[in-house]
Amino acid sequence: MCAINGTTEKNTELIERMNKRTKHRGPDGSRVWEGEGVTLGHNRLAIIDLREVASQPMKSADGRYVIVFNGEIYNYRELRAGLSGQYTFTTESDTEVLLVAYSIWGEGMFSKLRGIFAFGIWDMKEGTLLLARDHMGVKPLYYRIHDGVLTFSSEMSGVLESVEKRVLGHDALSFYLSMEYVPSPLTPIEGVMKLPPASMLHFKDGAHSVTSFRDALPKKRSVRNEEVYDALDTAVARQLVSDRPVGAYLSGGFDSSLVVHHMAKHSSHVRTYSVDFEAVRGQEDDSSKFNVDAELARKTAVFYGTEHKTFTISLGDIERDFESIIANTSEPNANPTAITQFFLSDFVRKDGTIVVLGGDGGDELFGGYPRHRITLGASLYQLMPQVLQKGFGMIHPRIAKLGTPMGTALHRALMVKDEKKLLPFLKAPLPINADTTTFFDEKYRDVVKEGRHPLDVFMEVDRETWLPDECFIRSDYASMAHGIELRVPIVDIDVVHLSDEIFVWKKTLPHEGKRIIRHAYKKYLPPHLYGQPKRGWLSPAAKWFRDPNINAFAREVFSSGYYDGLDGLFDWDEVQALLSDHVDKRGYYLFPLWNILVLQIWAKEQRAMFEK
Repeated sequence: MCAINGTTEKNTELIERMNKRTKHRGPDGSRVWEGEGVTLGHNRLAIIDLREVASQPMKSADGRYVIVFNGEIYNYRELRAGLSGQYTFTTESDTEVLLVAYSIWGEGMFSKLRGIFAFGIWDMKEGTLLLARDHMGVKPLYYRIHDGVLTFSSEMSGVLESVEKRVLGHDALSFYLSMEYVPSPLTPIEGVMKLPPASMLHFKDGAHSVTSFRDALPKKRSVRNEEVYDALDTAVARQLVSDRPVGAYLSGGFDSSLVVHHMAKHSSHVRTYSVDFEAVRGQEDDSSKFNVDAELARKTAVFYGTEHKTFTISLGDIERDFESIIANTSEPNANPTAITQFFLSDFVRKDGTIVVLGGDGGDELFGGYPRHRITLGASLYQLMPQVLQKGFGMIHPRIAKLGTPMGTALHRALMVKDEKKLLPFLKAPLPINADTTTFFDEKYRDVVKEGRHPLDVFMEVDRETWLPDECFIRSDYASMAHGIELRVPIVDIDVVHLSDEIFVWKKTLPHEGKRIIRHAYKKYLPPHLYGQPKRGWLSPAAKWFRDPNINAFAREVFSSGYYDGLDGLFDWDEVQALLSDHVDKRGYYLFPLWNILVLQIWAKEQRAMFEK
């Protein structure tokens, strides 16, 4: 993994600033290359072929192409073998294989790649730039086109080095405040964009186009449990390739545990890592639930005989580092899990592990979230005659909500906070309902095909929005902030293709999520994982607000004295009152408080302004 930076003009000074800004992503070397009409920069995190000859920017043997690449091509050795008859390789790196693959196969290479990537390739003969982001959007890629010049980077902070006036977009704010993240192609800053997953951008002479290389959906069939197991085994095995130490994040859930299962199968020594939390003073008993995952992870580590370490996140850690963690995120993300992931990555790096495998994506592919079970339940409910729906709906309001129309209406009901809940602390009301409705209308129009099950459609939209632009961007920042390469074998594209062939009822039922995973691994995973509720990387964020020191800091942030760039957006008196109600337990307001806290800290660091 690395940082890539570039601009379609000669501007070494800008790229050097961008490299400096993104240095944490690649601590093993930094280089700049300038050509006619382009400047490319790269910060290297050396994983495969650690020699200087494998550094970037890398030029093709014939001098036509120059590449900057962030990611890993896990099947690069197989691709290299197929290309060896047409090219003499000078490195052992996957970067050179990617460059040669493009020079010979062109855009046809995308169907052959198995990996995670964001890259830029400059064609000196044609004067064109190609940008691409991997199939699932694991690696981010930001860009800006201004006055006929394109600037791109692995992080938005890199692109912002070319932006003097940083204005928060109203439509992006609508998404952030109601969904906790901003989906691609938008970012919080007007004029800065995210390349969507499975997309490539072509740029020449100031003009650009964005096209998709997403594969067509396969037909449904009866997928056997053994097929899922074998596909995941293959994915994990090929992602263990590294010239640096490899470990795994281990929680108390199925996904990270099955990754560790396969790692233990293919490696005699596995390192695993988890976190627990120091309790907030006066709430020790109530805080114990946040450490259940860590205890389950310890049991799983014993089951597989891994070298396991647990890092305790203390209140002092939060008080000391919270502001800097949020301030330096690539873009604001209001999921408190980001804090947990940041500290865990720091601990792993200090322990000497550079490459880590995680369990991200299992819920999105195999129906593990409550929202998937609700959607399936709603689809069944709506098949009943209207008279029965009305009768059941009278039993309880929650049952009546199962009648919410499929598509945008149900997606918004499950994933978007209504603007009425946000109005009390907004000075300048945003058209949240209208913005998110239009966005999801377009998403559903793109994926709806006659005969597809509503849950398949819901999960595809979920996979194109939440997974890349909330989950993966959050994980990417937390890991790359410490020069950690995070690999996610569950979303290996072959596993994704197989998951698309599975009928929804094998993925989830109203009372049981991720069914095929549970059944496929019943004889492999430790018994203590079964019967557990879904928790994820829970953190006691709601309770942190009740810690005196953290509370005092939050009150400082919730004021124009901390930063006045958002004064036109928020009514700070109302926000302060909301905090008091939360601390005094007159209500539970983690969602709006955390959203505003993160946005205010990030906006101050990035000098981002709200304008009516």
